[in-house]
Amino acid sequence: MSEENVDILRRAVEAFDRGADEEWIAAWQKDAELYDFTELPDVPRPYRGRGGVRRWGANVRSVLGDFHMTPQAFTEAGDAVLMDLDVRGVGEQSGVPVAMNIYILAWIRDGKIARTRAFLDREQALEAAGLSG
Repeated sequence: MSEENVDILRRAVEAFDRGADEEWIAAWQKDAELYDFTELPDVPRPYRGRGGVRRWGANVRSVLGDFHMTPQAFTEAGDAVLMDLDVRGVGEQSGVPVAMNIYILAWIRDGKIARTRAFLDREQALEAAGLSG
């Protein structure tokens, strides 16, 4: 697995986690595509470009408020990397604690994130990466 790609993803998550939005946005290709969970209704399919990535971040923060993402593992997935994330926070409006694992399949191009797909189920992420069966 490319340690460079892992480092790109780790730095991007760390930037997002500490609210360094410009640093986080700069980690993405200008024509990036970010696919959110298919289980969520009424979300753009996909968020496109850096403006779309910025909107995604604003949407997530409006729902989860103060939350943190911590990478737990990285798995080589052909031309992509599967990143397992621990997400913890408190619902912005509900006040309900949120603790979940999510799985991000990410493609890196020329040192920047080109595309991501998010999954709530690791097996589905592995299948999408062609690693199950």
